[in-house]
Parts: sequence; structure tokens; C-alpha cells
Amino acid sequence: MFRAEYCRYLARCGAVPDQASCLDMNVNITTNSDPNLKAAIEAGKIKYDGGIIGRCYHQIGDLSCDRTDEKARTLGGIACYGGTLGTVETGAQCALDDECKSQMCDVPTCADACCQGTCTGAPLEAPPFAIGAACLTAVDCVSGAYCDSTKVCAALKPTGSTCSSTLECAYGTGCAGTTGTRTCKPLPALGEACPDGTCRDTGTYCNAAKTCAKVGLPGDACTASTDCSVYYSCDATGHCAEGPHEGQSCATVSRCADYGNFCETASKICKAPQPTGATCTSANECESRYCTGSVGTMTCQPEPICI
Repeated sequence: MFRAEYCRYLARCGAVPDQASCLDMNVNITTNSDPNLKAAIEAGKIKYDGGIIGRCYHQIGDLSCDRTDEKARTLGGIACYGGTLGTVETGAQCALDDECKSQMCDVPTCADACCQGTCTGAPLEAPPFAIGAACLTAVDCVSGAYCDSTKVCAALKPTGSTCSSTLECAYGTGCAGTTGTRTCKPLPALGEACPDGTCRDTGTYCNAAKTCAKVGLPGDACTASTDCSVYYSCDATGHCAEGPHEGQSCATVSRCADYGNFCETASKICKAPQPTGATCTSANECESRYCTGSVGTMTCQPEPICI
């Protein structure tokens, strides 16, 4: 459901042709079930509410294409609270943050595959949190506030303030400008000049003429891959096109087109995720999403259950 809603958002904002084709594409989001989370739910260490999770995912498809809008900054926010709730008290044993009422499990470094830790911190109250209160994520705070680098809710910054992210800026403004001196300011929409190289809306980009234009989709003319949506590249014929498919070379385009596929480092060939026992260099190469072992001899294995 998460991928379906994310693809609905991308299609609505013009970053992909349609939701159906997006579901078959590699959009850098791979969904898989965390066996530890499932085990913790079954053990009663985490309470799970599928209705809340469903509503949480549905909001993704409804996000505003205007990245400066309040409705573009709600992903994973208040609507998602209560989907999973930790039941383990502070000071008790844990393996995952999600098990703890505080959402903080302090797991020490150890040589074992499964290291046990301790829940720390005070139990979290239900968001939204007021300005000055502690927070964990960017969307934990009340409307008009954000979670700053010290994990405290702070008021959104007015136009002209220095910033490092649009999440810090007042609604209707975004963070743009030269690196190191970026400020909160209104961002240009489709057809408007973009001297800072940044445009307001998903599905648009700042072109060579420094004007916000629609991103190119398959078949659209281009002179460089920057003219195309980030999910496509500019091919030898001067048109936006999908990346290589399974079995094709990814020597010049690292993103493989098909959902879940990866570009193998040695062969530079797009491959499907590998089964248990296959050699790997990273988790995204495995069907299990778990790659373990010594460097040079790593293999795909089932993820250990630590609960």
C-alpha cells in the first residue's frame, strides 16, 4: 500500500506517467516486512493498528505537490501516531526502538548478530508537541513548528532566515540559495524564473534557461538527463527513457528500471534480488534484504530474529 500511494502522488504531480507504470518501476523505495517488527508485535511488545497504518499510508497519495505547503510536510505525522506503539517500560530489555514506550532502545555494540539493549528516556506522549517540547521527527510538532537539530519543537522561520531545509521555513516558503547562505523565501512555480536553481513543485525543475519547467517523461525531448524526471535519463536519441532492464548493461546508468532490481558492481548488469546463499555487497541485492559476513565473502541470508 505504501508504494501504491507514493506512486499515486508521483503520478498526480507529473513525476511519472501514471500510477500503474510507477508500480513496476524502481523509484528507490522497496517495501518488505521487517521480521523483527513482526515478531515484536506477535510477542505483544508492540501494539499494531492496521486501520491507522492504512490511513497513514493514504495520506501519502494526498500530499501537496507544492513542497512549501503545509500539506506537503505531513508525511509520517499525526495521522500515523498509534499505528505501532511500544509497550516496554524504561529500564527494561529491548532490541528495537519501536518496542519502547519512549521509542528509544539503547543497544550497545557487541559481536553477536542480536544485541539486546535497554529502553531509555521518558515515555512519549501523543503528538503534536508544543513549541519547546521534545520531539523525534520533523512532523511531531504542532502546526507552525518543526523539530530542530536539538530534537526540540521550534517555530517555523520567517522569510529571510537562514536555513538548511524547507521543513524549517514558514508555509509558503522554502529553503534556497547558495550553499552555506541559504534562506527561507518564496519558491518559483511553473514558468517562473529560478535563479537559485530550485523550483517549488514536485514534477518541475529549473532548466538551462533558469525557468521552472515540467520534468521530462519517457519520449519527451531532452539534451541532458537533468531535463528528465529523476526516474529517467536522456538517451542517445535525445529523449527521456527508462533505465536498463534485467539482464541489460548498467555501465553508464546506475539506476535499473525494474522494481527491486540492482546494478551489480562487478558485471555492471541489472539483476533481480538474489536468493539466500548468493554473494552480495549490500542488503538491496538480496531477496531477504539482509547481507552479512566478512568483506569479500558476504552472502544473502535470512535476517536474524532478535526479539
